[in-house]
Amino acid sequence: MARVLINGARFNSSVASADPNAKLQELSQALAKEFPNKDSNPAVREAFEAKLKYELAQSGFSYYKTNPGDARKMFEDYIHTKEHAVGTADLWRKISLYVFVPALLLVGINTYFIEKEHAEHREHLLHTPDEELPREMEFQNLRIKDFFWGDGDKTLFWNEGVNRHVRND
Repeated sequence: MARVLINGARFNSSVASADPNAKLQELSQALAKEFPNKDSNPAVREAFEAKLKYELAQSGFSYYKTNPGDARKMFEDYIHTKEHAVGTADLWRKISLYVFVPALLLVGINTYFIEKEHAEHREHLLHTPDEELPREMEFQNLRIKDFFWGDGDKTLFWNEGVNRHVRND
């Protein structure tokens, strides 16, 4: 691996070439034609250096020092992460199918029977005369003025099967 020094930064070449300095000189000369006043203007100089770094990276040079051992370890960690992800996804699929689905079925069955009892109780209350119902307290269903719809006593979301209001006039 060849190292090249550009403006105090090291560039490592992973491309096998006879002379990496020649490649650097060639790129610098080609880019110098694009940026003719790079030495007089700092903004143009920064653009020139950025373009040079980009072109070097495209041709197989890297701006950072590379270490094959670290690269291998990173690749092994990546492979391990992929294998772990496959196992974890499979675990959550099994949990979803064998735990959550039966739990939802059991909760649904329980809810069905409880709501069935509630429906029977509501049906019984529909046939109960108003006199047998407990009297409302003074603070319940206060009406300062009647609603402007219907008979004025029922709220907007009144449900005859559930709501019941006995006027104690």
